Amino acid sequence: MPIGADAGGPEAGGGQSGVSEIISVEAVNIDSALSLINGYISKKINLSHSKVIVISESLATRRYF
Repeated sequence: MPIGADAGGPEAGGGQSGVSEIISVEAVNIDSALSLINGYISKKINLSHSKVIVISESLATRRYF
């Protein structure tokens, strides 16, 4: 579910107003997925700011995840 334009505003404690975007990619691992996303957007992804990372059950139950 996309986050609205006010979700990061001062009233939400975010300190800035902006629009959030959900980007989904399919890849064999997290590093490949980040590379794909970094090629798609103008800024470099930094997961330290992430609140949620959604991982499919099929990936989460793999032996080497």
